[in-house]
Amino acid sequence: MIIAGEASGDVHGANLAKELYRLKPDLKIFGLGSERMRHAGVETIYDIKDISVVGVTEVIPRLFSIWKVYRGLSSIIRKEPPDLLVLIDFPDFNLMLAKVAKKAGVPIVYYISPQVWAWRSGRINKIARLVKKILVILPFEAKIYKKAGVECEFVGHPLLDEVIPKYSKRDAVKRFGLKANKPVFGLLPGSRRNEIYFLLEPMLKTAALIKDKIPDAQFILPVAHGLDFVKIRNDAEKSGVHINVIDDNAVDAMNISDMIIVASGTATLQAAIIGVPMVILYKISLISYFIARLLVDVKDIGLVNIVAGKRIVPELLQKDVNPEMIFRTFWNIYGKSDKYQKTKEELKKVRIKLGKSGASKKAAVSILKIL
Repeated sequence: MIIAGEASGDVHGANLAKELYRLKPDLKIFGLGSERMRHAGVETIYDIKDISVVGVTEVIPRLFSIWKVYRGLSSIIRKEPPDLLVLIDFPDFNLMLAKVAKKAGVPIVYYISPQVWAWRSGRINKIARLVKKILVILPFEAKIYKKAGVECEFVGHPLLDEVIPKYSKRDAVKRFGLKANKPVFGLLPGSRRNEIYFLLEPMLKTAALIKDKIPDAQFILPVAHGLDFVKIRNDAEKSGVHINVIDDNAVDAMNISDMIIVASGTATLQAAIIGVPMVILYKISLISYFIARLLVDVKDIGLVNIVAGKRIVPELLQKDVNPEMIFRTFWNIYGKSDKYQKTKEELKKVRIKLGKSGASKKAAVSILKIL
């Protein structure tokens, strides 16, 4: 059983499943995922679109759906225990399910572990009690878990295998209806509904400000699987700026962009691997934000800055997520050639820090040894 609770986890779960099937074709893999995991041959009993959310108060309207999925998966674990449970990120839900699996005698591997180094570090003791092995994807995580007595292996970051453009830049520009030799800017408002709620409008208004400053600017907005493509496209059309809204394919969108405005999350590391400068946005409800500030132990929220060990790209949080501030921050990089090139150099260093490719294969080998 594999449990992935959000879009990035669905990608990682799909690539892991492909490697597992390649090494052991007679496996049966099932669990919680979405389109990519289904395409990889995973039987998804539930879809992540029913439970994926960010923030404390934002989760309240989804509690019934989350509880329904949790109860259903728990029942399966009790009645027909899998030989192994693989958890991918999504810590609050996954650690609840891990308790059920532990009680049922199901060994647990955590792939892409909870970010205990960033917030709620006390969870590491719970993880140590529940999990047989942790497969970590950031170089500094292994030391933290080994110190807590957890069997741990650094496999490298799976994004290094996943961030591969489908098309050449020239073909992508043509395919997405853009003009060659004109600046392209990516708008990536996230993969969850509440991220769209908080970030889409200020991004679209920022695009209008960029267009005023750079008349030949072009914009591309990839819509993640599970989101309302038609509504997002309609909102973009109402913005007064021509936005090329495409179905998913964030990697190609980033690859042809001169710079992006992006929701905090996995996409920031994707952008780092590609080497595209960015402005990171993060906004949730005020109550959720205050609670998060009490729990978070890191000064930077963007994964790219955390891996770098310093602030190499700007982050705008909460009230600063407004068109004027976003544009000013954007122009402070794009409008200064030295700053722009320096950012690209720092992003190359982050790419090196993420290790070597082949994380999904290494994880699959480790999982099959336990199985």
